[in-house]
Amino acid sequence: MTGSILRASAQAPSGREEPGAIKGRVVNERGQAVPQATVYYVSEGRTGPGIRPTVTADSEGNFAFDEVEPGLYRICALKDEADYPDTNRTFYDAYVPYPTVTVYPGQATKDVVIRLGPKGARIWGRVSDALTGLPIREAGITFYAAVSSQVYMGTTVGRQADFNILVPSTKTFRMRVHAPGYETWYYGPDGTEQHAQPIRMAAGARKELVIRLQPVRK
Repeated sequence: MTGSILRASAQAPSGREEPGAIKGRVVNERGQAVPQATVYYVSEGRTGPGIRPTVTADSEGNFAFDEVEPGLYRICALKDEADYPDTNRTFYDAYVPYPTVTVYPGQATKDVVIRLGPKGARIWGRVSDALTGLPIREAGITFYAAVSSQVYMGTTVGRQADFNILVPSTKTFRMRVHAPGYETWYYGPDGTEQHAQPIRMAAGARKELVIRLQPVRK
């Protein structure tokens, strides 16, 4: 490996098995290196919150984790600024495989390849009060599958009620925006659920939305 690799360590507590290591490379859908991608691993055998060790790949896409406790892990990656979504977020594409590896005591699991892509698209804009024009900082945004609202991805707006969100380019989806005290807005010609429309965007595409929520009538 060449270049500078930022390494992460997850030291096993005293008395545990000798730790191992994970080494590999991040590439895109064409097999080309993805430099400075964010890489992390998740234990496949544990539940609940915990530490998620993270590293940044070097200029050739190489990454390494040292001091990894033996076990089975899912290895995931993303590069949001280049429109590559998190491989662990199946809302983007449930068919993009992520590698799973077994780490053995005192051994390095090498040549792990993580494939990013296809790239997503972006929806950006701002949420405001339809009457006053003031930003609604409590607004939440949900993207959900066109065929089922049970498959979804949710987020909140920024401090100025703005948003810039990476969305799928591989499937059709829908969008709604909600906030306490306001009618829920749906993507479509008039913002109503009755006339809600699906969204389909090409990889790398951009869409700006100015969303004005109507206060709930009392």
